[in-house]
Parts: sequence; C-alpha cells; structure tokens
Amino acid sequence: MIESINYGKLKAIEAIVMCDKQYDVDEYEEKVGLSANAFKSMKNLRLLDITGKFTSCEPTCLPGDLRWLCWRHYPFSSLPVAQMSKLVGLEVVRGAIKQFWKGQKIMPNLKFVKLQQLDRLTTFPDVSRAPNIERLILSGCTNLVEVHESLGSHKRLVKLDMIGCERLKYLPSRIEMESLKVLRLTKCSSLERFPDVSTRMGFPEIRDLITRQQLQIYHSLRQIENKDFPKNLRAFCSLENLDLSGNKFVRLPASISHLFRLRCLKLNECQRLQILHALPSRIQVLEANNCCSLENIEDLSEEYEWLYDISLINCQKLLKEEENERYIDKMLQQSLIKRCAVVNRQLRMAIPGNKIPRWFKEVQTGYKIALMIPPKCNTQIIGFAICGFFPGEWQEKHYHPCITTTFKKDGKSIHQKEVDCTNGSATAENGNTWISYRTFSSFRPFQCEDLSGGTLVISLALKSGAKAVRSAARLMYKEDVERIKKN
Repeated sequence: MIESINYGKLKAIEAIVMCDKQYDVDEYEEKVGLSANAFKSMKNLRLLDITGKFTSCEPTCLPGDLRWLCWRHYPFSSLPVAQMSKLVGLEVVRGAIKQFWKGQKIMPNLKFVKLQQLDRLTTFPDVSRAPNIERLILSGCTNLVEVHESLGSHKRLVKLDMIGCERLKYLPSRIEMESLKVLRLTKCSSLERFPDVSTRMGFPEIRDLITRQQLQIYHSLRQIENKDFPKNLRAFCSLENLDLSGNKFVRLPASISHLFRLRCLKLNECQRLQILHALPSRIQVLEANNCCSLENIEDLSEEYEWLYDISLINCQKLLKEEENERYIDKMLQQSLIKRCAVVNRQLRMAIPGNKIPRWFKEVQTGYKIALMIPPKCNTQIIGFAICGFFPGEWQEKHYHPCITTTFKKDGKSIHQKEVDCTNGSATAENGNTWISYRTFSSFRPFQCEDLSGGTLVISLALKSGAKAVRSAARLMYKEDVERIKKN
C-alpha cells in the first residue's frame, strides 16, 4: 500500500498499478499522502497505471525513466511529459487535459498513444521528434479542432483512429504515412478537406495480408463536392470499404474507379447525386439509399459479376427514365439469382417500385407466403427466393426487413428469424420492393431436417411492425443453375 511507504523509500518503486479508486477524491491527499512533487523521488519508476486524483494537485514532474504511463480520469489541465524520452506508451482516457506540450519534445521511443474522450483537448501537438509512433488513437475528443502538420509525415504510423472528433476541421495538408493500414474518421462531420496523398503510399506490404488486416478508411466527410475530392486514390489501392454518405456529389468521383479491391461502397443520403456510373469492377455491396436526385444508373446486373447486395431505397427518380427502369427490371430477373446460386452466395436487393417478377410462381396478398415442398426432392433444393413489396414510408433510417421462416411437417414446427442486412429508410409514394435469395445451408435449424413433403412458411415485416402487402417466394433447384455452370 502506498500510504505505508515513506518518501525515503519511494526511490525503490518500479511500478504503481491501481485499477480502481480506493478513496473518494477528497480523501486522496489525507489517506494516500502524495504531494504534487511525489514523483520526483521515484527515480526507478517504469510503469504508472492509475486513476483519478492520485496526487493532491497537478504533479510537478514525472520520472524520466517511465516506460508506460496510463492515467484514467486525469483531473488536471496539463501533463508534465517534457523529460520523458524513454516513454513507449501513453494512455490518457477521459479527464480535464487542455494541452500536452508546446513546441517539440524528444520522444524517440514513443510507439503507442491513446488520448481518448478528452473533452477539453483542442489541438494535438508537434510530434516531429517522436518519429516512431505506430498507433495513435484520438477517438471521442469532441472538441479537437486540429492536429499538427508534423503528423502527416509519420512513416511508421500503422493506425490512426479519430472516430467521433466532431469539431475536427484540419488534418495535415498532406499525408505520407507509408505504413498506414487503418484510418478511421467516422463522425468527423466538421472536416473541411481531405489531405493530399503521397504517391509513394503504395502499401505493397499489405497486399498479401488483406484478408486479416484490411485497410479501411471510414471518413464520413460532409459537404464534400466533386471538385474537392482527391483526384488520385491509387495510394489506397488496397482499400476495401468506403463510406461517402451524406456528401454533395453530383456524380461518383472518377478516382473511385481506381480502387480495384473495393468491396463495399456506401453513398446513402447523397441528395445531389444524379449519376451512378463507373463503379470499381469488383464491388460486392452498394448502398445508395435516399439519394433523391439519382436519375441515371448503369446496368448493375451485367457489368459487375461480384455485386450481390444492392440497396437503392427511395431513389424514385430512377423510375422516370425508361432506360433506368429497364436496368431495374434486369436486376429482378431470375438470371441474377441463378448467378448467385451457382457459387452458393446469397443475394439482397432493395429498389424503388412495386414490381414482383413474373418468374415467382407463388405470389399472394399479405406478408406471408407458404411453399409446399414436393416429396423426395430434398437433395435437389439448394435455396429459395423471396420478394416483398412495402408501400409508404419506412420511418426509421436503420429498419431492416426481417424474414421469419417456419418449417412444418408431421405436426412439428421449426422457427427461425433473421434480420436482413439491407439498410436505409424509404419515403415513397409507390414504396419499395425487397428481394432476396437464401441458401438452405444458411438456415441451420433446417440442415438436419428432411424437407420433403413439408411446408415452408415465410413472412416479411419491418421492425416497426410494417408488413409487406404483397409477397412471393420460389424454391430454387440444382437444375435451375446447371445451364449457367456449363457456360
């Protein structure tokens, strides 16, 4: 216990770890007995992991040999790190800090910095003399306005996380982070400009690691127009996920087509977006919900063989042009579902309009549809397609269609409920059509069942309680996809 150690013996301490506060703040000085200059005597302290008001007032200094400093709920406005050249890790989570240091501080061993949920922090300091930082977390610093220009040239920075820095306006004008693999700027809604990116940032070392440590940029940049978007994204050639929702694009920036590994593109709430062409060739997931000006798309069913998740909710202007309507009709054709069935892949689509394709043999009014499964056909069934029309409004942004399936046979019932991943909200006079293909292998309770001669009852509804007014379903058999396999 620290209260049992006198100041003459403090020099022998190498580590202090206090996971929880043992006393109220007002009792610290009396019971723990550490003054502001207590650390001055701790010459051998290597680890300091504490919480709250550990000293009676702001410490005058911290030990120069300290390797790791973690101070949660730091109660003072500044932290004396001037002489801490051996520091490897710095963690300050929540607290009253307003600034860390002015000018340059020589910290050659610093690799990990976590400054999280510091509501009074407005700037991040000069780190030009701390060139070995590998991970920097500034998430939840809601009043942070800018970071120092020196951060942009950190060659060894692997991860930069600034999620929830709501007032952040200025990043370094140029980034040359040759080791960067993760950049997170979600909810940085005040960011005025995305930095220029060095052409040397090719990331060749992560191309073979993409499955276990993919590069991600989640910048929910607001108010970005086509003229402000980076002209060259080749530096992010390994990018797999990109969220540009809420921006002022009129058409998709041409540089996005350079992202050859991009799998998921989100353009929700881009209310000025009119034209959606030239997507990355290997795109798999496309969300462009509530793009109320969108009036021109290309043939998504033919041009992009990997695309299996399409969501265009509330894009009603697409139905005004005959060519666009023809493309939407092609997406509803059975051939797209067969293509997914060949590779045992599921399909999800949400599109404007009220059409239910003719190839669905079972169509009925209401939100439930029953499929009678013929006897002795269990091995031939590979999945089923579902379609539902939802009129009027989907009143919340993140309501997902829910599929409830019940298999009935010989008086026994098996239930399974699944929330589909189609995203977005819709407000439309004619409503929206949702269509999906599901493999039987994705419904685990059915895998061990003999489906022959049973009945599969499927219902479609939203979490709000709104139900499909028309629904359809169809079983898919191996023979349905044999022709595609041969081709």
